[in-house]
Amino acid sequence: MIFGGKKRKLKGISSSEISSGRLSFETLESRVLLSTLVFDEDPSSAVKRSTAFELDDSGLTVIESEIDYRNDKDCYVFTADRSGLLSISMEAADSGRGSSLDSMLFAYDSTGKKIASNDDVYYRDTNSQVEFYVESGLNYYVKADGYKDSIGSYRITIESPEEGEPLWEDSDYSNKIKTAYNIDELSDEYGNVSIEAGIYPAKDKDYFTFTVPETASYSITVSAEGSPLDSIVSVYDVNRKQIAKNDDIDSSNSDSSVEISAEQGDVIYIKTNGWKRSLGTYVLTIDNLDVVSEDESTVDTGDTGSESDSGVSSDDSSGSNIQGVFDEDSDATGWLLSITISDYNGSINDLDGPIVDAQLISEVFTDYYSVPQENVYQITSEETVDYDAMDRGFEWLAENAGPNDYVFVYYSGHGYAGRSTYVNDNEGLLLPDNYVVYQDDLENWLNQIDTDANKVVMIDSCFAGGLAELADNVSNTLYIGSAGHDQYAWDEVRAYYPSVEYRGGGIFANWIEYGILSGNADSNDNGFVSLLEAYNYADLNINFETGTGRNNQDPVINSSISVDSILLLG
Repeated sequence: MIFGGKKRKLKGISSSEISSGRLSFETLESRVLLSTLVFDEDPSSAVKRSTAFELDDSGLTVIESEIDYRNDKDCYVFTADRSGLLSISMEAADSGRGSSLDSMLFAYDSTGKKIASNDDVYYRDTNSQVEFYVESGLNYYVKADGYKDSIGSYRITIESPEEGEPLWEDSDYSNKIKTAYNIDELSDEYGNVSIEAGIYPAKDKDYFTFTVPETASYSITVSAEGSPLDSIVSVYDVNRKQIAKNDDIDSSNSDSSVEISAEQGDVIYIKTNGWKRSLGTYVLTIDNLDVVSEDESTVDTGDTGSESDSGVSSDDSSGSNIQGVFDEDSDATGWLLSITISDYNGSINDLDGPIVDAQLISEVFTDYYSVPQENVYQITSEETVDYDAMDRGFEWLAENAGPNDYVFVYYSGHGYAGRSTYVNDNEGLLLPDNYVVYQDDLENWLNQIDTDANKVVMIDSCFAGGLAELADNVSNTLYIGSAGHDQYAWDEVRAYYPSVEYRGGGIFANWIEYGILSGNADSNDNGFVSLLEAYNYADLNINFETGTGRNNQDPVINSSISVDSILLLG
């Protein structure tokens, strides 16, 4: 599972704030080994209060600590002493009692923008590793975390750049096919090529163009040995039509490789990128298979070059229903934060519907709009639902969602009407401890997410319409509320459901789910139900079913999002 993408302003760290950690050295077989970097207190869990330390002059710095409890995080800051490619690895460490930590590692630049993250180095390896380019004299932040509930001790090893190593800008390649970098001069007479490159920053792409020197079968491989990059390779013909693509060579190898048949003079384009937000260095090689076969006295007559047999990985989460919005070439994926509260103070205030609402809406976004299951974060009444829990949920979104991604936030629970239902500027969400989350709180959380990410906020509560203005204050946001600012939202009423085959839950969630999964909301008959179509369908039917007066429920919509979104407008 790969993670990436966050934008937050962090405070600078002065040299006087650097911790006086103790370092000792011993020489073994001409290598310098560093002992544990010791801090007087447990490292801070907040990035903005990161524990500072100095990199060692040897180029290797080692830190040992522990993720002590669920949701514990250790945050550090250091100043780069050299420019170039820096590597950080995090592994579970044995501190006398062993460690079951499934580590997660995040890195941020001096402005607070996340520049690298990793969960698993590769398949079935729960350690973490990141690589990113640093500039001497600038601060960089590192956050150590455990996946889900895993805890335990860990060891972080930081390998500073080699002296004189080039910056990323000096060796980056074009991210557009029309300006692809020509690698013809790197080829020998048979068409064998090898070139070192890197994917940086997150969602970077490298395009290369190559003229085939002789008719033959060729393998094109992107190898990231020693790097956290989970590579993807794609090949296009001269008309820029894709002819081959691969994510993982097999279930245990995240490198990528394809085979194609090409004739002398053919021009091909090669694209390399990282799955989701993985990044790191790699080696791109082109091998003439016919030459290799002759050298080994074998003849390879196998069929090559088709995408169907190139081992396309199941990591592609497009799901086909959303017409390519979330496929790998679109550089977009979806993230869902679901907040549902049924258990309030005093049983008379409890709600029956929200748990079912969460199931219905989650199925919509995962089964139909193809949000990957691992990209779903749920906060429910089965755990402590408070402001801090919601803050962690939105922080998770901010850490992971990138500029082209879709962020979905769904809330089902009690709404807060403020002093008067005739005023729509003081509504909010009511938490079990009677704490109110106001529009300002939601806006602050949403503004932590990448500015260019597409944000969809669905509030399923009474008086939800009073929060609609947040779409005016947060860029690229679609807001959908289940009721007007002075209206109740119906929880469970059999007569208002769209079908006799109901599972319970609120009226709004049922009509949204039914309109999408039945296809009845597809007003333009294109075979795809967009969110706007789903809203219009639910609005019309809920208004009809609930009638007028006290029972009436009118969903509300407001948007600052781009009108060309396929997912939203179809």
